[in-house]
Amino acid sequence: MPIAQAARGELAARAVPPGWHVTGLNDQHAYLRWPADEEATAPAVGDRIGLGISHQCTTFDKWHWMPIVENDYRVCDAVTMHFEVGF
Repeated sequence: MPIAQAARGELAARAVPPGWHVTGLNDQHAYLRWPADEEATAPAVGDRIGLGISHQCTTFDKWHWMPIVENDYRVCDAVTMHFEVGF
């Protein structure tokens, strides 16, 4: 699963609380869960949550292009994807 990274009122990403986990994916949606007894660490409205890829093939074979972002999530460039499966 993708790995959550947070930016809470900050420009740079930082580690999320250890209990946060992506538990499922469908289409463009990710399901982020956290322990019920840790509601204080739950994401708040306005928090930006970045998702790091868990395996490059998941990204490279699904997307035709990928943005390149700075540490503060500003898009600075883009690359086109050319993923081929060898036979």
